[in-house]
Amino acid sequence: MTGGNIGTDIAVIDDINSELDLLPETTKWQDATDLTADTVAITGVVEAVNGAPVCKSGRTTGWSCGEVTGLGEFYVLGHNGSDDIRGVWGFESTLEENAAPGDSGGSVISGTNAMGITSAGVVRDGIERLSSTSLVDGLTKYLPGYTVAVFVEAPKLTSHEDKGTVLTDETISGTTTGTEVKLTVNGETEPVTVENGTWSFTAPSTVPEGGTLEFTVQAVNGYNKSKTVSYELEVKEAPLAAPVITNPADGAAIADSVEAITGTGAKGAEVTLKLTGTDTREDTETANSLAAVEESDTATVDADGNWEWKLDEALTYGEYSVTAVQDLAGKETSDTATSKFSVILEEAVITSVTDGQDFVEGENPSEISGTGTAGAKVNVTIGKDTLSATVADNGSWSVNGFPALVPGSYTVSAVQTLEGATSAATAVTFTVTAVVIAPEAPAPVVPGPTPAPGDPAPAPDNNGDGLPDTGAAGMGLFAGAGALLTAGGISALLINRRRQLQDA
Repeated sequence: MTGGNIGTDIAVIDDINSELDLLPETTKWQDATDLTADTVAITGVVEAVNGAPVCKSGRTTGWSCGEVTGLGEFYVLGHNGSDDIRGVWGFESTLEENAAPGDSGGSVISGTNAMGITSAGVVRDGIERLSSTSLVDGLTKYLPGYTVAVFVEAPKLTSHEDKGTVLTDETISGTTTGTEVKLTVNGETEPVTVENGTWSFTAPSTVPEGGTLEFTVQAVNGYNKSKTVSYELEVKEAPLAAPVITNPADGAAIADSVEAITGTGAKGAEVTLKLTGTDTREDTETANSLAAVEESDTATVDADGNWEWKLDEALTYGEYSVTAVQDLAGKETSDTATSKFSVILEEAVITSVTDGQDFVEGENPSEISGTGTAGAKVNVTIGKDTLSATVADNGSWSVNGFPALVPGSYTVSAVQTLEGATSAATAVTFTVTAVVIAPEAPAPVVPGPTPAPGDPAPAPDNNGDGLPDTGAAGMGLFAGAGALLTAGGISALLINRRRQLQDA
């Protein structure tokens, strides 16, 4: 009989009434009139192990707890009594209060994990024991496609207090343990994506009739769903935000000119703009180098939320400030946005020398060249020397005439000026390296002939010139041959004498 018909003791009911709010919880039977008064939420399914703590929920005997005392096969009577004994794979437990008829089919859990279903009660060795069917075994072998419903916490509203206030177009958000949230507003339900445990949606753009926004949210995790929770918020008109000036940004330094001012705002809003500043260009007719600038205009925010103000005349060198406010029907005028910026002369560029370049002494650059703004004057400086050039129409410039430099590190800088504006300095550092001259090799010493035995020793050569030293004897030699002296011979005598005096 053992092992002949081992199966499970789990029944499944399909097509349950959809109006029933079935919860993934086990009741403790504290109040038979309200089974939700005291429950344990089921968060998973676990296999039974010996010694594991268990609790059973029974309609007849209620809630009682104990521990697992054995695993394996047990046998229960079938529909036909003793002639219909059926084997079940599961586990036995000892409980504070054992099961009784009517408890069958009740939940057996360990902590918050579902472990089994109450199947039968037996007495062995004088001890009452509860036999339970293994959920893991039954679901794996006999109920493919079915899972145990587990508890999913209902979404929480964190961005606002329930019954609190929300502004139009404001983001409403909260947290959830589900992978998706079902949002219902005005009877329409739509899924809301969950990112990093957060769900969100946007409040209405206008105040709804009655001034109240009511909505419900339910967390979904696979087949499991949380309770549906309701929230209510009072909707108030949000003040119109100030437009944003994106270009020129506040604090920007723009090279050469500005032809338009751009930004973002509320779709359809009208943006009122005002520009003030000081143009520092030189006016050769009036000799006035400072001119006040003041202009105003309006722009409309397009469907993409952008606006643009094209200036009648491009702004050139100077300091400026632009302000912007926006108006939208049904809303109060926004606060003011401000951007303070400057238009500066672009820096000159040095192209003939690169940063870190090294020159050999005597070959350092006397000519420096580069690019700049056509018509600008460029002052190029190395040390105390400054040379100037005017940028050609093609944007090039060149200066020539820097003196030779001794070895060391130098910086060449270029600054250009135009119409009263002066650019920032462009600097390039280079080095001049000394020329290294290799020393001349000494002249080779040619040894004289080796004297024969008995010959007098050769005269010493203290001068290192390969010739014997000469003294008075040398003088006598030249004197004895005086009839043969020429001007060249006298020079040779004097040079020889001077050498002797130096060696003395």
